[in-house]
This record gives sequence, structure tokens and C-alpha cells, in this order.
Amino acid sequence: MTSTDAATGVVTEHSPGPGRGHRRPRRPPRGGGTEQGKRAGTDVAPTWGRLPQFLLVMAAGVLLVALAYRRGWEQSPGGDALYWVGELLIFLPATGRMISRSPAVGRRERLGLVLGVTAALYAVKYLYSPLAFKFPDELQHWRSATDILTTHHLFTPNASLPISPQFPGLEELTTALSSLTGLSVVTVGLLVAGLARLLLMLGLFELFRRVAGPEARTGRRRQGSAAANGRQGPERVAGFAALLYATSMHFQSFDAMFIYQALAIPLAVVVLVLLARAPDGTPRANRARMGIALVLTAAAVVTHHVTGFALLAVLALWAVVQWAGARRTPDWPRDRRPMLLAGACAAFLLLWDGLVATDTVGYLTPMLDTFRDLFGAGAQPAAGAAATPVPLFDQLTSYGAVAVVALLLAPAAWHVWRAQRHRPAAVVLTLASLSYYLVLGVRLASSDGPELAGRAFTYVYLPVAYVLAAGAMAALARSGGRPAAPALGEWEPAGVAVGRARRTGAWAAAVLGRPAVVVMLTAVVFVGGITSGWPPFWERLPGPYKVSAFERSVEPEGIAAAQWTLAHLGPGNRFAADFTNYTLLGTYGDQDVVRNVADVYYSPVFGPAQVTQLADAGVQYLLVDLRLSTQLPAGGSYFPDDPQQDRHTTPIPRRDLTKFNSVPGIDRIYDGGDIVIYDVQEVLDAAQ
Repeated sequence: MTSTDAATGVVTEHSPGPGRGHRRPRRPPRGGGTEQGKRAGTDVAPTWGRLPQFLLVMAAGVLLVALAYRRGWEQSPGGDALYWVGELLIFLPATGRMISRSPAVGRRERLGLVLGVTAALYAVKYLYSPLAFKFPDELQHWRSATDILTTHHLFTPNASLPISPQFPGLEELTTALSSLTGLSVVTVGLLVAGLARLLLMLGLFELFRRVAGPEARTGRRRQGSAAANGRQGPERVAGFAALLYATSMHFQSFDAMFIYQALAIPLAVVVLVLLARAPDGTPRANRARMGIALVLTAAAVVTHHVTGFALLAVLALWAVVQWAGARRTPDWPRDRRPMLLAGACAAFLLLWDGLVATDTVGYLTPMLDTFRDLFGAGAQPAAGAAATPVPLFDQLTSYGAVAVVALLLAPAAWHVWRAQRHRPAAVVLTLASLSYYLVLGVRLASSDGPELAGRAFTYVYLPVAYVLAAGAMAALARSGGRPAAPALGEWEPAGVAVGRARRTGAWAAAVLGRPAVVVMLTAVVFVGGITSGWPPFWERLPGPYKVSAFERSVEPEGIAAAQWTLAHLGPGNRFAADFTNYTLLGTYGDQDVVRNVADVYYSPVFGPAQVTQLADAGVQYLLVDLRLSTQLPAGGSYFPDDPQQDRHTTPIPRRDLTKFNSVPGIDRIYDGGDIVIYDVQEVLDAAQ
């Protein structure tokens, strides 16, 4: 005689006999389940489901992107189409599978989909430049790591990014692994960045699962399909939220680079995962988890400045929510850990930034000034970063993604607040998600808004992804198919306006609760995140050299010139250069580069004003790239500090760049064809 528990799908055999019958639990075969269990919607034995097939689809998407990159190098048509088809193949099938209510989609498969998408998107970034770092920030951190290997000391000055050596967490880990394995810094750096990506998404999945699902921890059982929804709900929300986070504008490329936040953000997320787990088990185990959280908090603080402050803000908000809830609600969970972690994080920041990273305040001050003056008299409208007009497709998808998130976030936050206001972690994420609207205002109102907002969205999108995912899953659960208005009897007799509002809300929930609509809106947000993030449209595909085009400007000629300076002039010389060679000289050349001498290049003559400017900056050598006279700057500026940024209509005249050839006392010490280096020390000494 057997029976089946409708909530768990466990089959129990009852042996007849006197008194109490012998009961022996028997689970269904691994990878399957009884028909009753399947009809109840349970996932008895965790399996990988259809994950292998979806991984093959993702691999096909990566292959199409690789073919698009090849067409970019060859300047062949069709590269853009291949790129977008490949990106959508990576993301959309996994999204459709993730939001499925099928009982066959278990926790393992959902986590596998998240990690598969993460790995595929990182492969897209890796294939862009698999052999060397090209983005300025990556090169600057590579310089700091190389200095550690060379000098065997931390905090070696880095002229190209002075703040980098003061937050050496990423470089210290990379150089340690490089020393142990014998691999190059570039190879280890790519591996560390990729593994940090996987750690981040694994941490987000676990964080969102813990916030979304009390049933996952308490083991409460419900009957029938309700039990299935209760068991699958946390994993559905967690998986979809993690995929939504992957739609943020800097996720795919910028935040996956060899830069300090790539490691610091996963460390901070793991701290939140440990905090989201309610104290259980023995006191010793709880103290051990708290100790790990403290160590990871300190590691995040010494790895990246902004991540340290962002973590402090979240922990402080969590502590306030915990304190306020305990005062107002008798059954609110008592937990002192948020306050302890917030205090520890604040102490770590004060000690590190006050004693070691003393340049942090000066480095972040311009950003704070932008926020302060955002809506003041000096605020300027946002300006495009590229000299070439942004294509209509990029404009439409960028604003479309913003519109979708901005319109759906508020009702989703209201839903999460009503459904989970008794859970501190959910309240924290709900309140934090509303900062999206503040960051959106920064993006639209300030001339530096797009860049600042892009950096901020890296953090803000974490709570936004959870809130949107929770709202979407609620809409999917509420919708039974065709949109239908609620019964008239369900309306409160408070007037026609109340009834109309409820009817509109029911229709909206029914429409948005269709899986096809959810996938379509997610596709808009995903594509818009790419078009509004990094890389910009003019280097989305790799290709030949372009002026001031970041990765596309890093090529062998510039690298060779920078390496020549290190070999023949030694390190630490004061150099002036354009934007691209500024980065190459400061990294490959290990030179002390200066930023604010653009007028020397723009001036049609070399006179006393230019001599004074060079002398004030202490410049010893001038690097001139004659290619600046052939193209407009793709990034909007020719020089690190460019007084004519975003106002160029024609390239710099070649005669302005070659005027140094006829100045007595200026020696041309290097001529690589396009790149010329001048020694100006004699003319500056004569002027003093």
C-alpha cells in the first residue's frame, strides 16, 4: 500500500501488520518522479534539465559574435547583424526558460542558466581582445600589477592612475597567482576577471533566493500546485533577477574588465549573502560566518574606493531598517549583525582612506562636485561622447530600456513592499531600488551624466533587478492568460475612480504577466543596456585604428613608441601626449605623463605662451601623433584634458602638429612615421 505527499512528491510504502504499520519512505528514481508528483508541480530530484541544449545555443551565439568581430576587422558588411543575433541567442532563450513555470526547471538548471549566460557574455568580451589589455583602465591596472612584480612592494606610484596603487586588492591577487603559476599578468588578469564574474552572479543568485523565498528556509509545505509555486518561486525570482542584472549598461564589458571593481563588487555581494542568511546552527558557526563577513568587508574596502562606500551605504540602510522594524513590529526579527557590519565597514574606510589611500578624497571630489552642481546654475545638458552622430537604433533602444525600467520599477517596488515588508532584506532592496530615479536624473541633466550614471548603475541595478524580477514573477503568477477585468463585486464602493484604477491595474498585470511580453521587455532592456553602455557604437566591433577611440586606438605603433621611451630614456620622464599615447606612455612606457597642455598642440605657433605652459607642467618630452590631423576624435576629445571636447568640427591641421620641427632647441629624438617624439628640455632651460 502506497501514498504520495502532494507537497513533496515523496512516495511512502505502508506495510500491513498489527498495531502501527511499518513505514518506509521511497523516493522516485533520480531525474524523474511519479506522475502524481509531476502533476503536483514538484521538482523532486534536482537535475540539469535542458541546460546542455541551452548551453549549445549560447555557444552558437558566441560563435556568431566571433564571426561579427572578424567582419569588423575585415571591414566587411553584415557584422552588426551577426553581432546582435549572437547576443540575443545568448540571452533570450535562457530568459524564456528561466521564467518558465514548468516543474521540470529546477534550481540546478536555473543556476546553470545564470552561470552559462555569464560565461558566454564574458567570452564575448574576451574575444574582443584575447591577447592584450586595450582599455585605458585595464592598462593602468596592468601597470600597477607589473610594478608589484618588478619591485616586490605595494604602493609603487602609477602616474597614469595614481589612485590605483592605493587600492591593490586586485593587483595583489593577480600577481600572487602569476608568481605561483608562471603565467603572465594578462593571462592571470583575464582569468581573475572571469572568475570574479562567476562569483558575482553566483552570489547574486543566492542573495536574491534568500530574499525572495522564506519557504526555501522554513520548509513550509502547501498543497497541490501552490506547493510547486512556493518551492520554485525563490529560484525563479533569483534566476530572473540575476539575468536582469546582466542587462545593466556596464555589465557585459566595462565591469568585466581587469579593473578593481570587478573583484570588489563580488566580495561585497558575498557579504550581503552572509547577512541575508538568518542566524542558525550553533553559535560557533554563526560567529564563523560573521568573521568571514568582516574579512570580506575589509577586502572590498581595500580593493575599490566606490565599492567600499556603496557597501557602507547598504549596510547602514540595513541597520536602520532593522532598528526601525524592531521598534514598530513586535515579531520583527532581532538582528545586530547589520549594525556591527556597518560600524566595521565605516572603521575600515576611515583607517584605510585616512592612513593609506590618502588621495581618495581628492580623486572623488570632481565626481561629488558634479552631483552638487547637478541642478544648479552651472549645470549643462548631457552631451554625446562621440564626434559621430549616434545611430537611430542606438538612441531608440537606449531610451526604450530606460523607459521600460522607469515605468515598471515603481509598481514593482510597491508590490514587493506589500508582499515582503516584514522581511528586512526585501525592505532594504526595495528602498535602495528607488535610487534609480536619482541616478536617471543625473544621466539626463548633467554633461557628465552618462558616464557618472553608468558607473552608478553598476550598484543601483542590483536592487532594481530584484524588484523588477519579483514584480514580473508576481504578474506571471497572477495572469491566467487572457486579460480580464476583475468582478464588479471586488471593487470598493469608493467611487468610479477607484474601480477604474483597479480595473486598469488588473488589465496591466494580465498583459505584463504573459511570458512573451516579459521576454520582449527583457530583450528591450538587454539591447538598450548594450547600446547605452560600453563599448560605444563606433567600436562595438573591433577594427582598424581610429583616433581617440579607446580600444581601437591601441595598436603596435603606439605600443612600440612607448616601449622605446622606457628602453632608451628610462622611466619617470615628464611627457605630454594625446589621449591614447598618454595611456600607452604611462603604462607600457612607465613615464610620468601630464594632462593639461592641449593648447600647446592646438596653437599654430610655438611661442612664449607655449613655453610657459610646458615649463609650468614640467614637461621634458612631447609626443606628437600626426594621425590626429586625419580624423575627428571618436571619443570627442584629442587630449586627456581637452578644452575643445565635443566641439571639434575638423581635425587638427597638420601644420599645427609639425610646427615643432622648425623651433631652435627642440630635438626630434624619435620618428616612427606617424609618431614623433621631441626633446624640449633645452628650449625650456633657455627660457628660464
